Amino acid sequence: LTATPDGRILVCGDDRAHIDMWLMGFDANQRGLPLLQRARLHGHTAPISHLSMNSSGRLLLSAALDSKVRLWNLEDGSCVSELDHNGESISSCDFWGSGLSSVSLEGVLRIWDRRGIQIDLVEGHAPLTCLASKRNRIYFGSRNGEVFCYERGQTKQIGQHNAEVTGLCIHLDGTLLSSSRDGTVHI
Repeated sequence: LTATPDGRILVCGDDRAHIDMWLMGFDANQRGLPLLQRARLHGHTAPISHLSMNSSGRLLLSAALDSKVRLWNLEDGSCVSELDHNGESISSCDFWGSGLSSVSLEGVLRIWDRRGIQIDLVEGHAPLTCLASKRNRIYFGSRNGEVFCYERGQTKQIGQHNAEVTGLCIHLDGTLLSSSRDGTVHI
């Protein structure tokens, strides 16, 4: 589930490989009106695992268990590029700096340029569950509780939970927050 920065379009994915775009409306009192389906994006063949919107709200990244990440133009609903994880189940994706990033349950971080050309690959981790990025840093978490930072071709562990990392979020001030199945949030 994600939304455009202006909150006008909501995008959700499901376990039937559907990605639906909804127009959100508000009445004069800023109460939400019923959603109006704008479009359904077709292309994935397995459950959608993650969606990410770029800062302009014009591009969407979708990750699915079909080993594909797709970059969508939300203005016309077209698939701009398809990134292949070579059979890996993709758990998360995000925009970063001038490119795209994705992680898989096979423990692989892939970094792509906006044309869909892979520019780096980081392997050898436990299954990766989530990621978040800010400028040229990519943060990613694993099933065994590790939190990593990738920057300029280098990866280092920066945190540890007692269970699977379930979410990563970067606060507006740049602080990284991580949540875990152990019931904790680390700052």
